[in-house]
Amino acid sequence: MKKISVVIPCLNEEKTIQKCIEEAFIGIKNTKYDGEVIVSDNGSHDDSVNISKKSGARVVTTELKGYGSAIINGIENATGDYVIIGDADLTYNFLDIPNFVKSLDEDTDLVIGNRFKGGIEKGAMPFLNRFVGNPFLSWVARLFFKINIGDFHCGLRGIKKSVFDNLYLKSTGMEFASEMIVKAAILGFKINEIPTILRTAPYKRVPHLKPIRDGLRHLYLIFSHSLVNEKNRLSKTLIYTFGSIYLFFLIFTPLKISNVEFSSLSLLVLNLIFIFFVIFLKFKILIKHLLLDQTNLHKSKSPIFIFTVLAFNGLIILYLIYEWYLGGFGTLNQITNIKLFSIIFTSSIYVFVSFFIELIYTASKYFLNDKS
Repeated sequence: MKKISVVIPCLNEEKTIQKCIEEAFIGIKNTKYDGEVIVSDNGSHDDSVNISKKSGARVVTTELKGYGSAIINGIENATGDYVIIGDADLTYNFLDIPNFVKSLDEDTDLVIGNRFKGGIEKGAMPFLNRFVGNPFLSWVARLFFKINIGDFHCGLRGIKKSVFDNLYLKSTGMEFASEMIVKAAILGFKINEIPTILRTAPYKRVPHLKPIRDGLRHLYLIFSHSLVNEKNRLSKTLIYTFGSIYLFFLIFTPLKISNVEFSSLSLLVLNLIFIFFVIFLKFKILIKHLLLDQTNLHKSKSPIFIFTVLAFNGLIILYLIYEWYLGGFGTLNQITNIKLFSIIFTSSIYVFVSFFIELIYTASKYFLNDKS
C-alpha cells in the first residue's frame, strides 16, 4: 500500500501550525492510504517546533534559509510515495489532500492547486499579487514552456516522491515553486491542476514573500530554464523572421518604400541582428545538450565544410582586391561591395562559431560524466 507524506515548511508559525497538522492528519485519514506529517523547520525562534512534536508531526530542520530549502529538506526526509506540500499559515486547506492523492493515483506526476479556480477569500491575497504579479508570471511561464497551469505559485501541491528524486531541485527561495513545475515540464512529466481555496490568514502577520525581489527571481529562473526547453520556439521564429527580411534587403537594397529609403546601413543593421539570433540559437542548443546530457544528439559539422566556406570567402576577398587594383584603386561600387562584405561576414562568423562549438562538444566527451 502506498504512503502519503505531508510536508509543511515552517518559520515562526506557532499560532497556526497545530491546526495545520491536525487538518493534515484528517486529510490523510480521508484517503485510502497511511501517512505522516513532516514539519520542516527553517530556524523558528518561537514555540513552533515543540507544538509540532506534541501534535504528532515529525520535525526536521535545515540551517539553509529559504522557502525552497525548507521544502527540499522536508521531502528528502519523507518516506511516502506521494508528497503533499502546504504552507503552515493555515491559508491552505489540508482537507483537500484526498483530491491531490486522487489525481496522483490517476497517473499524474505533479499536481498543482489553482487558487483562481478554487476561490480566494477576501483579503487572502494582496491586490497586486492577485491581479498583476501572479497572473503575469504564470502567463510568462506558460508562454515559454507551453504548460496549461493557471497558478504557478500555489503553495498547495502534490508530487510523486520518485518524480521529485529525478528533478534535482536547487532553488532555495520562493522561486522554488516555479522551478518544480518548469523542470517537471522540461523532463516530460505529467502535470495537472485542481481547484483549491486560499483562505484568509487567521491573524495579521508579516508575509515571507517579497513581491518585487521574489518576482524577479521567478522571471530569472523562467528565462534561464528556457535555454533547455524544446517547446520554446521564439528564438527560431525570430531567426526565420529576421533571416527572411535580411535576404530581402540583401537582394533589393537600395530600396524605397513610400517615402522611406532603405540603404546599405539598413542592410548592415539587419545583418547584425540576424547573426546575433543565429549565434544565440546555436549556443542555446549547446547548453541544452550539455545540461541535459544529450550531446549524443549533436550532428557534427565537417571540418571540410568549415574550411571550404573560409577558403571561398578568402578567394572572394582576393578577387575584390584584384578588381580594385585593376581599377587603379579608384572608387568602388559601395552597394555591391557592402552586399558581398555582408555575405562574407555572415558566413565567416557562422563557421567560426560552429568550429568553436565543435571544440566544446569534443571537450565534453572527456570531461562530462567523468566518474574517475
